[in-house]
Amino acid sequence: MAKRTAMGKRLGEALLLAESAAFGVGSIWFCYELMTAKSEHLVAAIFELTMLLLIGATLFLAARRISIGRFSGRTPSLIINLISVPIAYNLIQAGRWLIGLPLAAVAVTAIIFLFPNEK
Repeated sequence: MAKRTAMGKRLGEALLLAESAAFGVGSIWFCYELMTAKSEHLVAAIFELTMLLLIGATLFLAARRISIGRFSGRTPSLIINLISVPIAYNLIQAGRWLIGLPLAAVAVTAIIFLFPNEK
């Protein structure tokens, strides 16, 4: 197999940074919704907001670790993207194509870029 190119590595990093930014935007939107809507389950909503922030920060830090040549950023980003695949499948099965298809495409692409082809 051919060695993994620097372009593929940069695309993987950019994809992780884009995912991190998406989680950041989602966290801001969720925080706005949390503050303006009447929450019946405030503890659950705060837990979800915390999880969004932690996942976004993990992806950002993983992308930074990969960019400096450390492999320690690969494992958390692979785990997050592997968890995203069944979530995307369930969203597609539930008829939420506009959310499920992009999530599946990004997760599978990130997984492909995160597995090295080097010997």
